[in-house]
Amino acid sequence: MSVLKKAYATPSRVRAVYRFLLHSDKSKIKREDLEKSISPLSIQRENDKDYLDMVKETIKEMIRMKLIDEDAEGNVFLGKDLPKEIKDKNIGNENLPFYISKLFFTKENDENHDFVRLATWYLSQNFQHAPSNWEEFSKQLDEQIGSHKLECGNNTRYGQLEDWLLFCRFAIKYSVKGVGTRMVPDPTLYIQWLLPQLFHDEKTLTIVTLIDRLSNIAPIFDHGTFRKELFHKYKVGKLTENYISTVTSNALLRLHEVGLIKLERKADADTMIIYDGSSEMRYTHVSYQDGRE
Repeated sequence: MSVLKKAYATPSRVRAVYRFLLHSDKSKIKREDLEKSISPLSIQRENDKDYLDMVKETIKEMIRMKLIDEDAEGNVFLGKDLPKEIKDKNIGNENLPFYISKLFFTKENDENHDFVRLATWYLSQNFQHAPSNWEEFSKQLDEQIGSHKLECGNNTRYGQLEDWLLFCRFAIKYSVKGVGTRMVPDPTLYIQWLLPQLFHDEKTLTIVTLIDRLSNIAPIFDHGTFRKELFHKYKVGKLTENYISTVTSNALLRLHEVGLIKLERKADADTMIIYDGSSEMRYTHVSYQDGRE
C-alpha cells in the first residue's frame, strides 16, 4: 500500500511516531507499547481491538518506507540507515519532510510512487492556473490524464494528497478573502533545503547544470525521470527548449528575491528562460549566496 491509499497514514501521525522515537530514552520500544503511547487516550476503549488502527497503519507505512525498523522480537526503532541529521534531536524534526520526500523517490519505495506521480503532475501545471481544490483537481486530471486520474479518484484520496504535498514542501496554502483557503504548487522551501547539495562543489553553476542536478536529486522536476514518464505516457508537462517550468521558475525567482541565490546573465553560456507570470527573463548562471567567497 501507500500513504495515499492508507487514510490513517497522515503526515501528522508519521511525525508523531517519529518524534516519539527520536526523543525516547530507549533506543528500542515494543511495537504494542509504541501504539498505545501514541494513540490519544480518548479513543482507547477497553476490549476494542480497533482503537489502535490509526497508529498501527501509520507504523506499518513507516516500516515500509524504511523510516523505522522492526526486529524479530517486535521492537521498533528509528531506521538504522537514517542519516545523522534525521536522528539529531535538534534538527531531525525540521529535516523530516525533506528526507521522507527523498525516500518516496527511491525504487525501494515504489508503492509510494503513486504520490510521486501526482506530485509530478501538480508541479508540471502552470502555477497561475493550477488546481487548488478537489473539484478543480478532478476536472484537470480527467482532462489531461483520463478517468483513472493517476489513482486520485475521490475526495478522500485527494485529502491525503493535499496533506502530503504540503508536508513535503511541494505546495503551500494561502487564504483569499471571500473564497477561502487555496493550495498552489510551490516547491520554494524544498529547493531551498536542497541548495547545499546542489552547490556542494561550486558557488556558481550554469543554470543548465542547476536544473540537471535538481532533476537528478528530485526527479519530479523539469527533465527528471518522473517528469519524462508523465510526458511520454500522457503528453503532459512538455517543456519548450531552453524554458524552465513555471513552477520551478517561480521558486527560483522567490529564492533570488530573498537573497539566497543570485540569477545572472553572462556571455558565452547557454541561456535558460524563466517566466514570472507576465514576462520572460533570460539567465545563464546561478550563484548560491551562502557567504562563501
